[in-house]
Amino acid sequence: MKVLSFRQRLSLAAVLPVVLLSAALTVAYLQDVVGHLDAANGLRARSVVRLVAASSEPGLFAGDGPQLQRLAVDALREEGVQAVHILDERGRVLASAGLPFEPDLPRNGSALARRSADGRADWLVQPVLAGQLPWEEGVAGAPAAEPIEPRLLGQVQLRFSRTALAQERTRALITGAALALLGLVLGGGLALWLARRATQPVQRITELVGRIARGELSARGPELPSDPLLTLQQDLNRMAARLQAGRDELERQIAEATAALREQKDTAEQAVAAKSRFLASASHELRQPTHALGMFVARLAQLPGDPQTRALIHRLEASVSAMQELLDALFDLARLEAQTVRPRIEPVSLGELFARLAQDLGATAQAQGLHLRVRPTDLWVMADGVLLQRILSNLLGNALRYTPQGTVLLSCRRSDQGRSALIQVWDSGIGIAPEHHEAVFRDFVQVARPTSGQSQGMGLGLHIVALSARLLGSTLQLRSALG
Repeated sequence: MKVLSFRQRLSLAAVLPVVLLSAALTVAYLQDVVGHLDAANGLRARSVVRLVAASSEPGLFAGDGPQLQRLAVDALREEGVQAVHILDERGRVLASAGLPFEPDLPRNGSALARRSADGRADWLVQPVLAGQLPWEEGVAGAPAAEPIEPRLLGQVQLRFSRTALAQERTRALITGAALALLGLVLGGGLALWLARRATQPVQRITELVGRIARGELSARGPELPSDPLLTLQQDLNRMAARLQAGRDELERQIAEATAALREQKDTAEQAVAAKSRFLASASHELRQPTHALGMFVARLAQLPGDPQTRALIHRLEASVSAMQELLDALFDLARLEAQTVRPRIEPVSLGELFARLAQDLGATAQAQGLHLRVRPTDLWVMADGVLLQRILSNLLGNALRYTPQGTVLLSCRRSDQGRSALIQVWDSGIGIAPEHHEAVFRDFVQVARPTSGQSQGMGLGLHIVALSARLLGSTLQLRSALG
């Protein structure tokens, strides 16, 4: 599709209203003239047929055929009259002049006006009624006479030509077209002249704006006293100067901000690296004594003792277990954030993985009075078995921690037309409000406390889950509501 130039568009914008106005005025003029001509033609035809009907009343009353024939011949001399037929009340033709009548015209005395079969004339049917003259009217002492019911004497059929009307219409069309053409030529010529006068300064402004838009902020336009757009040209030059100064200042500020951000970024990266090294080192150094402490506590639990001592040992075992979980989480987080974990993708049996999880967490669920259900599956996936087990272990641990009663379910099914596996952990726990669905996957974020005697943790489990899932290229989704 060809794109019009600015000058062509401006010319079109100037000429188009003139064309539309001329067309509208012409159509309105022609409709008015044609309507008046049609109305005048119909009025004249109705006047003639009524006159003939009124003149034929005596002849029809007396049955005077010669008089009616002379009346028909005289009526034929009227301009536009092509046929006159006078019929009695039974539909018999008493007088006829001109073209033959159409056989399907009604003869029951009803008035009619319709177009002829050839469309060149109008047929008008006018009934002739006897006049209403009460007899003995005005006689002294005579009772008032009842009005005589009008009686049908016959009818007049008249064919009136539309040739004159067509000629008048043609002349009106020619006159309207001539007026429209004249208005179009005069108005269009004036519009084009004005468009050409306005094109040059607008085109110059357009070119200057285009140069500024392309980044040439040093571009300036001539400020001519005779320019009708002088004020716009001056404002545009001042705008370009300010834009140039603003760009120079912005580039300077961006350079300074970029340098400051680069320095802050380097500092933040160093801090994150130092934190990761510290967490990795601290957790690694603490795992061995913590493991030894756990062994000592387990041995201590095997020794005989009174109930108070055994309750104290049980609390000590829970504290050591919580500390071991915390150190494991810190160690995993440090390795994931330091990006030292390289997933080993290989076929993993979800059935075997689910069985291990059920064995590891079954006792915990039973101790809390919960029902841990694991649906068997024979699906295999391509994943890192260690990372996948850590993800599901964290999700199941959270479900058990925040479920006061009911069931925790681990299931799997095919998705994406069999190309993927959808692993789901369901629970009947306290739920998470929608406004916290994104926050719970950040580190050190907790929105609720455990419902059982388990340790509260540090809010790292779901953060580790998110990092591990991202490392596996898996999609993690959460659906939950309070309660």
